[in-house]
Amino acid sequence: MSHGFKIDKHQFKNNIVLAPMAGITDAPYRNIHLKHGVGYAVSEMVLANNQFLAQGKSAEHLQIQEIKDNNLGVPRGIQILGHTPEDMASLTKIIVKQNLAEVIDINMGCPAKKVVKKAAGSALMADVPLVKEILKSVIEAAGDVPVTLKMRTGVDKQNKNALDIALMAQDLGIKAITIHGRTREDLFRGQAEYETIARVKEALEIPVIANGDIDSVEKYLYVSDITKADAYMIGRASQGNPWLIAKLASISERSKYIEPDIFEKFSLASDHILDIANYYPEQIGVKIARKHFIWYLENIFPSIYTAKSYNNLESERIQTPISLNSSQINLVEDLLVRPVIGEEHILQDSKLVEHIQQWRSQFIQLVSYRELEDFLSDCLATLK
Repeated sequence: MSHGFKIDKHQFKNNIVLAPMAGITDAPYRNIHLKHGVGYAVSEMVLANNQFLAQGKSAEHLQIQEIKDNNLGVPRGIQILGHTPEDMASLTKIIVKQNLAEVIDINMGCPAKKVVKKAAGSALMADVPLVKEILKSVIEAAGDVPVTLKMRTGVDKQNKNALDIALMAQDLGIKAITIHGRTREDLFRGQAEYETIARVKEALEIPVIANGDIDSVEKYLYVSDITKADAYMIGRASQGNPWLIAKLASISERSKYIEPDIFEKFSLASDHILDIANYYPEQIGVKIARKHFIWYLENIFPSIYTAKSYNNLESERIQTPISLNSSQINLVEDLLVRPVIGEEHILQDSKLVEHIQQWRSQFIQLVSYRELEDFLSDCLATLK
């Protein structure tokens, strides 16, 4: 039994979506998650700006987003960000002309100060007439390429206008809407709320994708019960953790998933790091690799490395305990199989633990792709 979803004419094999994250969901990142079963992956946002367009920077950024040797058959999604209808339409035309995406997503959800100050991202939700003009211009420029929208629940708790904007967007021709369960004012503080998403889902005919704090199988099932959304978008929880995506995809598709052991996980992390070399000049790529390696260490060896703080974003989240019903418990137990060799096996070897404890500080000192490759090879040999 498959729980996929559709955006216009495009069918996705399951309802798990990788969120667009600036500086993170580049081609190597999306590639590794696509290989781990994510149904749909959206690129990091590309800025629609007159100056960038004129200088060719936006087009250059678009080329970096393209996954090389993409033979997985998953429709490509590119997210665009801007605050004028003209710039957004211009960038859309470039994407269509160069055949860079099957779906174009409009960012109206980013709460970052540098984005909001330019009246882009989630700041647009305070200017509904401008939102309307941007949506119309992008949809017209996209032609046959479906356009989707990502937004928040509203500007602040007193002004939650997600439903009004969603209904307008649907009438204009938007083909799917993603809603993050926080307002612009919330940033990433507190807990995401899902009641607004549920109300939007009930009112719309087009697909609705739920987003915000989905960081476990239990939370995925919980949000699914509340929102009845068509798909579920995973963001910060995917950092260094493609195995979470694989588990969620397994639940969505009702297929069995055997979690890899420690060595297999580190091999995957190594593949991701080395793939970065295929996309970036050495000086840039080595720096990008550092954050990903640290996230992998924190997920593969959680007892050795403290849990990550979601990219150091401020968060006051207090997790509400989630209780699954008996059918959900049986589903999880039936489909998810724990690895034979987990972290507890590593912890029994004190010398090995000492080696692993040094890996983070050693890795951030590396300055070339050759050094990265040699270091990762040594780490794998140590784990054997």
